[in-house]
Amino acid sequence: MRRAESLDDVIRNFDEIIDWAIDAENGIGYFATVYKRATLAIKEKIKAGGYFDDDKRMTRFDIIFAQRYFDALNAYFHPCDYEAPTHTWQWCFDGHEYERPDHPIIVQHM
Repeated sequence: MRRAESLDDVIRNFDEIIDWAIDAENGIGYFATVYKRATLAIKEKIKAGGYFDDDKRMTRFDIIFAQRYFDALNAYFHPCDYEAPTHTWQWCFDGHEYERPDHPIIVQHM
């Protein structure tokens, strides 16, 4: 996954994750879908102006938080190339593989 340097990069990365998750029928796409929606809303508010005290700081916050997710996802799919994701991210990524009754519900993925 490419490094996000802008909100458009964040949205592009989430689109790639969501498309892959749909094709693979994989629950990893749930969080990506929610965070993409949040990023789109933040981008819209920044474009309109006057909503956030500091648009640049909010943009940076969104990019940094999303990049933490992308880094964790890269670590999950490429464990030899990246440091292991935190326990919380690992559980989120592994959760789609659990069998019922331990299978997490959608809300737990978010």
